[in-house]
Amino acid sequence: MTLIDLCAIIKNDITKSANRRLIESGAVQINNEKIINPNELILLEKETKIKIGKRNFYELQ
Repeated sequence: MTLIDLCAIIKNDITKSANRRLIESGAVQINNEKIINPNELILLEKETKIKIGKRNFYELQ
């Protein structure tokens, strides 16, 4: 799954283009690693920590 699709599923209240801008500006982290490529493939594993923006934290179960 690409990072832009994952963010669109998690944050379904904002558009994909807004999610893309967040990713490209460096506001998205996967396991404390900043990712700026919206088309990067993400492996969905248990206990993966996702941070979108300043205050939105998620963990895959």
